[in-house]
Amino acid sequence: MAITSILMLFLAAIFFTINLFSRFSDVSAFLKPSIRLFLYVSLSLFLPVMSYAFSEAKNQGTATGEVSELPLRARTILMWMLLVELLYKKVEAIFLATADMHGYSGTIERAARISWLGYLVFYNLRSTGRKAFFGVLWLLAATKLVQRFVTSELGKRSFAYGKNPQLVASYMTQILQQDEEEPHATNNGQIGSELLKRCKYAVMGEEDLEKEARSKGCRLNLKDVIAEADSAVVVTIGNIWRL
Repeated sequence: MAITSILMLFLAAIFFTINLFSRFSDVSAFLKPSIRLFLYVSLSLFLPVMSYAFSEAKNQGTATGEVSELPLRARTILMWMLLVELLYKKVEAIFLATADMHGYSGTIERAARISWLGYLVFYNLRSTGRKAFFGVLWLLAATKLVQRFVTSELGKRSFAYGKNPQLVASYMTQILQQDEEEPHATNNGQIGSELLKRCKYAVMGEEDLEKEARSKGCRLNLKDVIAEADSAVVVTIGNIWRL
């Protein structure tokens, strides 16, 4: 218990410091990949080890006759598990870059951890007050998981984020087709500043164009791309160069 307490204080101090300084700088840039990997592996082993310690503490309480409620040691371990899960949610993005957690595997792993903690809370606690207190902590962790999953899914379906590479590819394909159909609109002997003024490569705003879904990519309405007015939908290199 003493060793675990020291480890908990150490992890809490690391998470608090990382969370504090992440507001002012990119902490992940200062952490070496080996350190990120070590912290990630430690956190991955934390839940199984603490679950074993929780089971031992619960069995000791049962052996001594404390069957009406979890013993204090088991409740303390359960509290540690919930607090570490809440702290981990705030800094897990720093570790995932090294952990190679892509796709839905990371979400499934986190959902399994949350489900296991929920089982420990609602199955083992008897007192209504204690169950409500621990249940609130578990609900916070579960809410953070759902919020992150929904945000990630919305980002993947957004043309400004997840689908932006496909959108830019379709945009550039149409721009190049226009240049081939209108050779006078390309270089036509122009160099330097005059050539850049006619450049229609998108800098921002391509997600606001009218889109028509196709089997391969999408078809964009490029009427406003070459507009020189301030109301142009897409900001191009040419717009910026003229300013």
